Parts: sequence; structure tokens; C-alpha cells
Amino acid sequence: MDAEELFRSLCNLLEDQLKKTPYSKFVDDLHVLTTEEYQICLKCQNEFQQIGHMLTIPLSLYEPSSGKCYKNVMNSLNGFFELQTLDDENKCYCDQCGEKTATQHGCRVHSWPEILCLQLKRFDFVASLRKTFINNTFMEFTESIGLNNCEKELHNLKNIPQYKLISVIVHKDFVSFGHYYVYIKNIEKRKWHCFNDERVTEATWEDVKKTFGSSSSSDQSEFQM
Repeated sequence: MDAEELFRSLCNLLEDQLKKTPYSKFVDDLHVLTTEEYQICLKCQNEFQQIGHMLTIPLSLYEPSSGKCYKNVMNSLNGFFELQTLDDENKCYCDQCGEKTATQHGCRVHSWPEILCLQLKRFDFVASLRKTFINNTFMEFTESIGLNNCEKELHNLKNIPQYKLISVIVHKDFVSFGHYYVYIKNIEKRKWHCFNDERVTEATWEDVKKTFGSSSSSDQSEFQM
């Protein structure tokens, strides 16, 4: 979580320092995703709505119901906004019914930011061992996402704009200690570069694709955040 935490702390600091200035809205326009979380009672159809804001979308590697790997970012993004049925022990209280009922829970996007930040949840905590491990399961992403090329995968996100990938943060080594570096694309020259501390070198899309992960759990060479 440390890369995401640093990003969140930086945005919060900017917002605090830009209060009461003409630029206070800039951070929100650039990075904040505005959502509407909603719950629908399956007994009386009463709907409860709540507006929320997100700086990053945390994406799971696996489908919650089947445990199957999503395999690519588009499927995981669609799964994040998919309707879920809460029943049995997960029933929610309905004010109109006056009792806990089976409920459908979902999330709609009100507005998309100019820069969309996605976080792959690659750190797994194993309760029995009381340890956190890096999950290097294969997770593909493309150089762009949006309705133009992902309409089938993103059937729950009809209003998503077209986004072009400009940066990939990478964590290497282990949970307790490790190293971050990043691939950044020069949009004008259409070239990728690798920023590794003081070293900046040219890179290719093939280099970036190595951060997809591996189908083999023994391959621990590189981890894409």
C-alpha cells in the first residue's frame, strides 16, 4: 500500500495548501473519481444512495464469487463495478421494511478524472501465517482502455472515456523490503523510459509487459503495482 499511500498523502497535502485559491479544484479534476454507491432492497425495491470519492481504484486479481483469475485489468475493472447480491449473513437493514433483507449492492461512476489511477492488489495477507506475500499472478493491461477497445469487457461502464497508459509503478523483491521504479511514456515522442533512482534509460512496450506477472508462482522477478 505504500505507493498508493504516498500518492494519497501528496494529493491531500496539495488540497490543503490550495484551499481558498483559484486552483483548489485542479487536484480533484485531475485525479478524483466521483462515484455513487447504491443498495437496492430486493423485497421492497427501496434504493439507498451515497456519493463517494476515490483517488485510486483498487483492483482484485480474482473474481470474488468463483476465485478465478481476472487475467486482465479490463475484466477486473468491470468486476469492481458489478452488481453484488448480499443475502444470508450479509443481508442489509432496510428502513422501509424495518428488517434485514437481501440487497443488491453496486457502484456507479458520476464523473471520471483526467488521470485515472488503478492499483492492483498484489499484496496478500495469510492469516494462518501472519505474513503478507506478493502475489505475482498474471494480469495483463493494454496501452489504452475505454469504449473504443473495451466495450465488451466494460459492459457496466458505458460512460468511461478513452484513457492512454502513461505510467506503470513497479515493486521488486519482497514485502518486508524492496525497491520501486517506474516506466513513464513520453506522449509526444511515443517512447517509454525507465526511471530507476538516478538512472533513466529508454525502454520498450515489451519491457513494460514484463510487469504483467507470471502464471508460475515461482517466478518472483518483477511485480506490477
